[in-house]
Amino acid sequence: MEGEVCATDIDYPGAFTSVPNLFHTGPGTSAHTLRRHDLILMPEIICAGEAVIDLFAPTGSSLKDADRFSRAAGGGPANTSVCLARLGREVGLIGRVGADSFGEYLIELISSQGVETTHLRTLEGHFTTTALIASPTPEQQDFTIYRGADNELLSEHLDESYIATASLLCYGSPIFTGNSYQAGLDIVAMARRSGALISFDANLRPRLWSSMEAATTGIMEGVRTCDICKLNEVELEFLSGIKDPEEGLGWVLEQGPTLSAITLGGDGVYFGNVQARGHLPAFEVDEVDTTGCGDAFVAGLSAGVCDALRDGQTPALCTAEKLHEIFRFANAVGALAATATGAMTALPTLKQVEDFLRK
Repeated sequence: MEGEVCATDIDYPGAFTSVPNLFHTGPGTSAHTLRRHDLILMPEIICAGEAVIDLFAPTGSSLKDADRFSRAAGGGPANTSVCLARLGREVGLIGRVGADSFGEYLIELISSQGVETTHLRTLEGHFTTTALIASPTPEQQDFTIYRGADNELLSEHLDESYIATASLLCYGSPIFTGNSYQAGLDIVAMARRSGALISFDANLRPRLWSSMEAATTGIMEGVRTCDICKLNEVELEFLSGIKDPEEGLGWVLEQGPTLSAITLGGDGVYFGNVQARGHLPAFEVDEVDTTGCGDAFVAGLSAGVCDALRDGQTPALCTAEKLHEIFRFANAVGALAATATGAMTALPTLKQVEDFLRK
């Protein structure tokens, strides 16, 4: 059975749209779990997938040599959801954590940031997924992952009526790496049936896959079934064999997405749709830790896409001017996320991003 640690009594001002309780209660779900003061929280954006604990070794140490670690919350969808909340967006997170102290900590922390967490739940009999991370040099990262509850999100855990409230679904390839594979397929199908846009982050993590062939198959499933696709240059070459990001952007768009971004770290981002393409350089900041930068970039991109939808521009039809605006904002969000240790620590607020862009 699933636990009921759902942090339903969040006191976060003005974060969500509320409507009377019209949702049914699915398997393992109680009416109490879905309610907050007899109202339902309806996020505009839903993130789905892993919420994990990151244990960081001291800077300059390898995992072999480290004698202590500092705890931080992490996981791509969790990071993206928190960043979206800090940017002032209505956002929910679907996932599973262990029925342990780490799981309780993650739910409490993520909900305290303004994320709707009624569908981020503890799972009895499983521990919270934990990653040990070391950076012996600024260019090198050494990590080990102990996979737990995040890999046990099942189709029976999903509530289609909740997913149908969102305009945008954000997720990444780790959902396809094990027992949650079918849930990943089903969550995309549910979002598609409701008319939501799908945003996919390739987020290649070789150690999570049984083989690189399985990684190719799983990631391409996401690429071909999304509207918005984000890859970095390593992932692009892995999937396509293409090193040139401008050429690679065209390849990605041929696979099915209507809007794509190829991120290049310090060299910025190539982006485009069928209407226009472009490149923006990276912003210069005092980098401390780049762990959550890609997740923050996805949050900035998602916020920009939702703004464009309100202006009547779908990802496929965004003008060159609108694309420049969206990706300049996403670049700034990603850059600011690198200014402190820990994936969530430096995720910026909307005011911080706006102030940064005015400089």
